[in-house]
Parts: sequence; C-alpha cells; structure tokens
Amino acid sequence: MLRRFPLALLCATLLCLATPLAAQTEPAATEQEEVPEANYSLKKVALQLYGGVFSGATFLQLPPLEERTFLAEGENNVFKYDGTLFNLDPNLYSAPEKTIESGPILGGQIQFYASEDFHFDLQLAVASSKAVTTFLYDDPRTLEEDPVRTEPGSEGYDEDPSFKSLMGGIGLGYEARVLQVSGLVPYIGCSFGGVINRFSQLEDKTALYFNISGGFYRQFGQSLRLSTLFSATMFSFAREELTYGKQVTYGTAAIGLSYMIDMLPH
Repeated sequence: MLRRFPLALLCATLLCLATPLAAQTEPAATEQEEVPEANYSLKKVALQLYGGVFSGATFLQLPPLEERTFLAEGENNVFKYDGTLFNLDPNLYSAPEKTIESGPILGGQIQFYASEDFHFDLQLAVASSKAVTTFLYDDPRTLEEDPVRTEPGSEGYDEDPSFKSLMGGIGLGYEARVLQVSGLVPYIGCSFGGVINRFSQLEDKTALYFNISGGFYRQFGQSLRLSTLFSATMFSFAREELTYGKQVTYGTAAIGLSYMIDMLPH
C-alpha cells in the first residue's frame, strides 16, 4: 500500500500540471488566425455579359481612275464574295470600296480582381453584319453629273450577308472609384488578342488587335453591376486585291450586366 502511494502522488501531480497547460494551448488549436485581406492575391471575380452595336469599317477603298491611267492586266481585279472576279468596264466603274456595315455585337468577359480597383480580364465577343462592295458608276448618259455609288441589284454591287467577326483576348482594367459621381464609377481598360473576320465563302482574315475601352458602371447591392461600354478595336485587315492590309478600327457601344463573386472568407 505504501509503495503505491508515491506512484499515485506522482500521477496526481502530473495531472495538476497538465490541466492549466491544456487550458492555455486549447484556444491555439481550435482558433484559426485570421489571414489579412492584403494576403489574398484574388479579391473577387466578375462574370460579365454585354450586348450592343459595332461600327464596322471600310477595308478596301481605291481612288477613281484618272483619264490617262494605264492599267496592266490584273491590276484592276476586284473579287466578289463568292471568290470570282467582277467583269466590269473600267471606263464606267471605278473606285471600288469594300465595307463591313454596322451590326449587333454580343460579348462576355471574366474579370479577376487583384485589388478593389485593378482587374485582369479574359474577353470574347462576336459581331454579325454584312460585307458590301460598291463602285463609282459614271453613267455616259449623265456626263454632267458626278458618278454615283452602285446600289443593290446593279451590276457593280455585291454583298455577303453572313459576315461575322470573332474577337478574343486578355486585358487590364482600372476602376476610378475616387472619381465616383452620383453612384456612377468611371473605368478604363486596354487589351490585346486575335480577331477572325469570317466570310461565307472567302477565306478567313485573321489579325492581332489592340483595344482601348472605357465607360461607367453602377453597383446594385453586393453582387450586381450595370455598366456602359465604349471601345475601339484596331487591327490590319487583309484584302485579296492587295498584298498589304488596311488599318481599320471597329467601334463598339454596349450595355453590360456583371455578377460579382467575393473570394474573401467571411
């Protein structure tokens, strides 16, 4: 019995010492230290869809022929949108012009916010329109009048009603919250990427583009945002008639709706 007493005393002493130690260490084991917001590289993600109109552009515009202009064989070739050539009298038809008319555009982007004001974007958009070719027609019966552009149904007119332009790229945006007025926040951005100009029968015309954009947005609650978008997309448009491209700009005006996803823990 006496031999068991020191052992029991030792166990009781260790238990007394362990109890306050466990009480001190238990909160550290159960409570997680809150990570500062600045340590999160991704603050939030925004999913945006927008729709509007794009301006189109003129990608071939040759000057009228002068009276003493000499044309070598093949120098006045202008392609139709089915791949064949126009067969027109150069004395009556000159100054061909190819234009992408204005039309609707739909797009979307995913925005990754590195801070409250800066975000990196993945962008995609598709515009639908028609491509039109016209000539200046100098009617010999009206020599005193200026030449006029050919119209639908005439010999010097052609169109592709199924033209589409697909654009995709990456960008950087900045939201100027310090300039907010009546709940409207201005923003600016730029991006670069690739554009595919797709005709019905002609081969695709691809190019790299540079885009600048801006607009205003208004926040509704924590998750929804309504915005206006104005942008200019610049690139070189290739043509069958010439060995070099023409620098063109697609303008866009649209309205977008964004859904914000907060990535910070609460």
